[in-house]
Amino acid sequence: MRRKFYLGLLLMLLVMALNAATAMANAPRVTLDGEHVDVEASLVDGRTLLPARAIVELVGGDVDWNPELRQVTITHGSTNILLTVDNQTAYVNGVAEILDVPPQVIEGRTKVPLRFIGVNLGMEIEFSGATVNLISTQDITIPVATIQPETQPAVNPLALSNYFDGRAFSTRQHELSDGTVLNVHITSVVRRNEDAIVRFDWQPGDDFYLRIRYASGYGTAAGLGSQTTNEQGFISWRWRVGGRTALGTYPITITGNGESIRLYLTVIES
Repeated sequence: MRRKFYLGLLLMLLVMALNAATAMANAPRVTLDGEHVDVEASLVDGRTLLPARAIVELVGGDVDWNPELRQVTITHGSTNILLTVDNQTAYVNGVAEILDVPPQVIEGRTKVPLRFIGVNLGMEIEFSGATVNLISTQDITIPVATIQPETQPAVNPLALSNYFDGRAFSTRQHELSDGTVLNVHITSVVRRNEDAIVRFDWQPGDDFYLRIRYASGYGTAAGLGSQTTNEQGFISWRWRVGGRTALGTYPITITGNGESIRLYLTVIES
């Protein structure tokens, strides 16, 4: 009986490996304006997926990876895209869109749908046989070196605190100037007319300044600005996101004590 179980398990693993190998073999060759791009594509349910950074960095955009929420935030100019691994709902400037195929982790790398990302980053997509050509609508420099595998920040599970005051948080790890790691907790996705919260632990009596840059300029809501760590070294900011705030992803900067911490807040529909 046990032998049949192990044989069945082995057969299942072999089928999975063969399927993965077939998808890799059938994946198209990728070019940008006719020039070959050295990137490992995958074919899933007839859709081409590429490593998130491979597409975005070609057009000078930024990619932020949230390991515990398994979310990818892409920022390029005025375009902000939020995707979640294995979830077919994506947000473009805060507006929900349904994907044909969700982002997936394949062989340790987060891959996203090529057509969806390319179109939203202003590129045209042209398929020709086994080749997919990205046609840029702006000046893009193709990196000479091979695109390196996407690295995901290490996370200390003991430092994660996913709920505070009834709200779900994500934790970002920031490397300080002395090489130590600071865990910063943030409600990284909020709705209009909802409070955004940022908090972390430090040493008592130190001042920090937080500001967020919305589409209309720097935020002025009560709760932003300067705060001082309390006797336990705890510090937090809490402010209300306005009902008319433009949907999208916005940068947050926290400065103080020789440190500069960068975060992102995504505002979605109410």
